[in-house]
Amino acid sequence: MAQPQSSSGTDGPIAAWGESVPLSPGDTLRNGLSDMTLSVTLLAHEWQVRVARHPGAREETAWRQWCDSTLPEHDEGLERFARGNEAPRVALRPALADLPLIVRPNHPLHLPPGTDTTIYMSTLVWLQLLVGDDRRLMEVPVRQPSWTWMGADTMEGELCYASLTAARLEPDNLPRRPWRAMSAVRLRHEGDDYLTLDRFSFPAPIMPLFRQSEPGVDGAHSLWTPTLSIRCERDLATASLKVEATPPPEAGPCTALAPARQPVERNHLVRTMDRIFG
Repeated sequence: MAQPQSSSGTDGPIAAWGESVPLSPGDTLRNGLSDMTLSVTLLAHEWQVRVARHPGAREETAWRQWCDSTLPEHDEGLERFARGNEAPRVALRPALADLPLIVRPNHPLHLPPGTDTTIYMSTLVWLQLLVGDDRRLMEVPVRQPSWTWMGADTMEGELCYASLTAARLEPDNLPRRPWRAMSAVRLRHEGDDYLTLDRFSFPAPIMPLFRQSEPGVDGAHSLWTPTLSIRCERDLATASLKVEATPPPEAGPCTALAPARQPVERNHLVRTMDRIFG
């Protein structure tokens, strides 16, 4: 693993997801992802974490990470954590959202009867900050999510995050970002009429994360989730859901990176299936 660098930024991270970066007191590990900057400072008796967001800024396409011995000038978004006896090292681990996502295609997609259609989408990850032997200090979304409600009315349903997707039909057309997890959603429509897909629920909390073992088309080791299979026997009311064990073949060889937030329990899946399409 490369040693921390003192620079204004690099074209890639010092360490891959989950790999530790050793720090000395006074060092700050800085990360530029999307429109946010995450800085982690090690002091003699505490960790300091600063999160600065830059709304309206052009989204970066590369994860910039560098280390220096200069304390941050500003205390924007400062969180302080007393140190224990953990080793002076820090790592970042990705995780999917802690709530389901209500995913809306930019334009409705009409599925012919008796067809199998796979759409490809990507979702922003949360950053879990680990110190020492993987003790978690905190987590933060790469971008602040928007809230929405999924349910028949305000009394029955659940709070979710809102997400938009282009619903690509070719995986190579999906833009790659280090902080986005790619997913294949396989839709099997067994009904007699066209099925209009204008939104669906993506069960992020019960899905683990994988990382490509070999570089993809963009030369990076992208994040992937297992394939999500949705089967409609007649219409939306008869939909059933299954989280497959692995990412789709298009992802190539992958290794497990982060477990699901929640175990896959039958009752949870039933509740999820009841609200696949709202």
